[in-house]
Amino acid sequence: MENATKALIIAGSVLLSIIVLSIFMLMVNSLTEYQQAQTQMGQTQDVISFNNQFQGYMRDDITGTDVLSVINKVLYYNRTKAIDAIGIEDAGNGYVYEPIKLVIEMDGKQRNLAMDGSDNKLFDGTRSTYTFSKDKNIEEMDEPFAKIDALLNKTKMPTPPQNSFLQDKYRDKRTIYYSEGILKGLMDNYGSEKSIFVQVSSTDPSDTEKIRNENKKKFAEFNRIIGTIYFPLVDRNGNPLENSAYTSWWDSYFGPSPSKSNLKYKYKKVDGVEVENTEMITIKQAVELYYEYAQFQRGKFKYVQPTSGEETYSSSSGRIKYLKFVYTGESI
Repeated sequence: MENATKALIIAGSVLLSIIVLSIFMLMVNSLTEYQQAQTQMGQTQDVISFNNQFQGYMRDDITGTDVLSVINKVLYYNRTKAIDAIGIEDAGNGYVYEPIKLVIEMDGKQRNLAMDGSDNKLFDGTRSTYTFSKDKNIEEMDEPFAKIDALLNKTKMPTPPQNSFLQDKYRDKRTIYYSEGILKGLMDNYGSEKSIFVQVSSTDPSDTEKIRNENKKKFAEFNRIIGTIYFPLVDRNGNPLENSAYTSWWDSYFGPSPSKSNLKYKYKKVDGVEVENTEMITIKQAVELYYEYAQFQRGKFKYVQPTSGEETYSSSSGRIKYLKFVYTGESI
């Protein structure tokens, strides 16, 4: 009887141990499933959050300003988060996300964005499709977008005149870069009655004083827009400058595109704009470039579904990997 009792106690202890162990394993499994669910939920939330920043643009009534915003987002993501990312940060090598392919389709309508009379059109109709992908940074692309990026706040304006007749206080000019404010001011001036881009000249010697005064007004207007004495209006002794000085400045800074072989100007056409500031463009060319950029911002675009062979979302991660926008030819 005593042995039977001990056997029952031992069996009960084993059973209890099994029950406790089973409960423990059940708790571990439940905790693991909970953690997996939480991880999955977090990953899903990351995908939703990521896609949300682009899905707001996936409609048929966005502007060029929106498109530029998408371009910047895509380029930043591709060079910092995508597989084998390349770029300034080069921080994406440890990620497994697919890069985003962004296509901007102008469909031959980009001529609507060009300034009348401009010899250096940003969107001149020679290309209709612009593609942004992981292996292209905006600084490296031979695209209109790279040119405008290089121009804004990165490209120096032509060096102001340093002739011997300048007053001492104007000799040391600070470096001036094309900024949005300067370019907008010059763009607004482009077609006005005070336009500095229209040369005043005459073959009648009696008009010399009149021409000089007109040119003086133009350069005074330019100084106002730039916000500094870029072109002095008098010589170092306070005497009016000869008209030849104004004519020379106009030719150098506001005139038509100089010949590449003409070393007097040392500028090249807009194709020469580079981030490193190794090339220069005339002020007139810069304004024409900015005008078309401003027109692009006002342009109307629409999102279009991918064609055969492309998918909007990655089958593996669920993240957006392809976007395409088409220019309608209209503006706001």
